[in-house]
Amino acid sequence: GNALGDVGRVGEAVAAYRAAVRINPAHAEVRTNLAMSLLGLGEYAEGFREYEWRLRCGDAVDLRFGRPRWAGERLPGGTVLLVAEQGLGDTVQFIRYAKWVAERVGRVVVRCPRTLIPLLRQIPWVSAWVRTEEALPAFDVYCPLMSLASVFGTTVGTIPGPEPLRGDEKRVARWREFVAGTQPGARKVGLVWAGSREHKNDRNRSVPLASLAPLLGVAGVRF
Repeated sequence: GNALGDVGRVGEAVAAYRAAVRINPAHAEVRTNLAMSLLGLGEYAEGFREYEWRLRCGDAVDLRFGRPRWAGERLPGGTVLLVAEQGLGDTVQFIRYAKWVAERVGRVVVRCPRTLIPLLRQIPWVSAWVRTEEALPAFDVYCPLMSLASVFGTTVGTIPGPEPLRGDEKRVARWREFVAGTQPGARKVGLVWAGSREHKNDRNRSVPLASLAPLLGVAGVRF
């Protein structure tokens, strides 16, 4: 299944994963991979249900909070803790569900990496932000952030709109000044060549900066 998925044969990958599930229905990694392939095909209803198996994988986030897990019920006077559990990009994508959560629960608290808080803290639906390494405040229920798609029964046609995010105004001003001062008239292109070294798939996500050196000779462009 992994090999088929890597070469873009996603439908065949799904068939392989289903065969593996028949052999071992409790194999969390296989079912998580099945979920990813289903989501890639737009099969959101089954895909997000299967994606709950990620929480049983060996590298899953620790959710032992001693509180019930939120399943979408209305708690007008309650507090829900939304837990960012994977990459920074995943958190940015799924934080859009906070608005829907806030319509059902009185107070929304989000635990996420500190590097994201300056970008996300402008979201009005969230009452408080907690850094991953901080002690947790009082709350009544919790929910993994990426499980909200399943809680709300998301299909391709019901994906909520993204949050209109803006960076910290001082940082935006500093970078605007920096970019404006580089070769007036040249097309300006930003390069990202590396992600987290701790990511298990970093070898397929990052390259040495030197490997991009030939780009620097392109005329009329400032990198």
